[in-house]
Amino acid sequence: VRFDGLNWTPLSGLPDKNVRAMTIDKQGKIWVWYQTTGVGSFDGTTWQPYVNRFAGILTSSNDGDIWMMNLPQEDASNCNDGWIHEYVNSGLQTSISLAPVCDELIYPQYLCIDQKKNCWIGTHDQLIKINTTSVTRYPFPTGKSLTAITANAEKIFFSLTDYSGTCDVYIHDLVNSTKEPLEQKLFSLDSRYITAASIDPVSGGFLCATYDGKIITIDAQNNHSVFTTGNSVLPSNSISALVIDKSDKLWIGTGSGIAQYDKTKWTTWTSQADSIPGLGVSAMAVDSSGSLWAGFCQPPVLSSVNSGIASFYDDRWHIVKRDYVSVKTIAFDNEGKQWIVTNDGVFRNNQQQLERVFQTLYSSDKT
Repeated sequence: VRFDGLNWTPLSGLPDKNVRAMTIDKQGKIWVWYQTTGVGSFDGTTWQPYVNRFAGILTSSNDGDIWMMNLPQEDASNCNDGWIHEYVNSGLQTSISLAPVCDELIYPQYLCIDQKKNCWIGTHDQLIKINTTSVTRYPFPTGKSLTAITANAEKIFFSLTDYSGTCDVYIHDLVNSTKEPLEQKLFSLDSRYITAASIDPVSGGFLCATYDGKIITIDAQNNHSVFTTGNSVLPSNSISALVIDKSDKLWIGTGSGIAQYDKTKWTTWTSQADSIPGLGVSAMAVDSSGSLWAGFCQPPVLSSVNSGIASFYDDRWHIVKRDYVSVKTIAFDNEGKQWIVTNDGVFRNNQQQLERVFQTLYSSDKT
């Protein structure tokens, strides 16, 4: 469906209504991975099919190009129909055959593209680097599994775990090192596994979070810091949101308030006296002017109002809306308009007033 700011419109012409994933290329075209019929794109008017069967993974590289991995069909007599395709400006740019590795692609879960257009595939027991001319395999140590991988212009970050209580963090330098990826372990972490990782475009490093609430920052020199309630002033290890503002300050939303880290000191807001509607942060976002926004959720056991929206500017928080609705997501469109998803529908912020755009209809209300 498409939303124009007022109404939702079902889009016709889709080959499959079961959508698994979506991404947007640098031209603004929407790419969709369907459950059974492959991958297609939408330019705002017309749907264009690209692959007419199952796509294993759909992703985009740091430069905005679209990459998709099409696994060999189960009933294929050989492995020659498995490919990785790159689309640039909606045109097929690169095709990499998966024939050399198709027998090894058991439950592939990760696809990462580096600056040289090497494709890194994470399986249950190894990393595979494949391009148009070569294949290199990096088997994991016995019992280890990949849980996160991402890449910036010069490095690849990935983590391995055996789920016993520790995980290993690796930084593979693509430019300045001749070592193999598994020879570049940066450190081991006292957590079962890393749940998410992303690049930090300001520092040139990486950010990641663990299943038990740790926040790890890694700078361009591979110096790392691990933050928990034990070695910082994090209000809670229950991390719900993580954003970096235009001044490169790290903001962390938790179940017990908000923390800010500016690389030298911590600042926290852990009381409603700090001009926030509650303590249970559920979403955070930065608008085009650099102002920070936070959404809060309503605890089910409290009768008092503890949810709503707050904005940070002039060095302090300001309550924009206090209500019983629990905020799930905050986003900004290309015109700078703010959209807020809650447990009671979608709202648009119009001059600090929340206007309901549409409301959830439960099964008994539908006609």
